[in-house]
Parts: sequence; structure tokens; C-alpha cells
Amino acid sequence: MAEIGGIMKKPLMTIGLEEITKEEWLGRLMTCSENGKRATSLADAPLIVMTRKQSFDKQGLDDESINTLYEETIKKLYKEKA
Repeated sequence: MAEIGGIMKKPLMTIGLEEITKEEWLGRLMTCSENGKRATSLADAPLIVMTRKQSFDKQGLDDESINTLYEETIKKLYKEKA
């Protein structure tokens, strides 16, 4: 595990088929533009690192939308690994 910004992070590869919790998923670091959206190209905007939760907050997503995204991601992740 690596400590980033005071938060312990498990590398994605160590998760295996163990289901990631919503809290772990929201805490994952990602690279995105300052407004929290993933940039389509490195030339589009300056990129910064933030958690998925911070990104969703900056985009103004509500809890229902976040839950839907989490469920779709988990279904896709574990369908591919099964």
C-alpha cells in the first residue's frame, strides 16, 4: 500500500476478484482537469490529481448518479474478470 495525501491506497492490481467497496472506489486517485472531468487529451487542459469523490463533487453529481456509476463500474469490472 502507498500513502498518498495521508490516505492509504491499495494498488488496483492487489484487489483481484475481491469486490472494491464504494468508499475505496470513491477514494481512488485519478488524473483530470481542474473542473473534475477527465481530459480527452493531454493538450486539452492542465491535469491535476484528485480522488474520484472530489471529481464528482466538482461536476455536481448527486448521490443517485454516483451510485449508478459505481454499480455500472463494478458490474463491468467483475463481468470482465469472471
